Amino acid sequence: MLKDNQAKIYRSAVAMLARREHSQRELAQKLQRKYGNSDSLEAVLAEVSEQGLQSDERYAESLARGRVNRGYGPSYVRQEMRSKGVDGELAEQVLETLDPDWQTLATEQVRRRFPDSSTDPNVWLKACRFLQRRGFDGRVTQAAVGQRPRENFSEEST
Repeated sequence: MLKDNQAKIYRSAVAMLARREHSQRELAQKLQRKYGNSDSLEAVLAEVSEQGLQSDERYAESLARGRVNRGYGPSYVRQEMRSKGVDGELAEQVLETLDPDWQTLATEQVRRRFPDSSTDPNVWLKACRFLQRRGFDGRVTQAAVGQRPRENFSEEST
């Protein structure tokens, strides 16, 4: 019975990993929901890791690269990796290896999404908030959006 259950869990784990990378914690949670907590589950997790089918390093690189390509900043990427079960040291190592130009990335996001940020104070504020939600720090945000534009008070003629 144990071997049969272990084979079923193994097939399920391999199928999940064939679709996309998973962290060990994420894979364990999914398998646990499906099959419950058992010794078979632990054995399968060890087996797929030993075989190189599951790798936290590969998962972290894939996740980080994907988020950077979608315009997210370092704080956001770190937090997401931690929430998915990636060790903090590994997360830092992966970001160091990728070494994206955070400033260029933030500036490009502002240019693309908020072209009026240099002339409209409200748009400028929206751009700042957007970058902060995306995980960019204050220094990078300030450099990307520049100085806050002044309010234009024009009097209408009557």
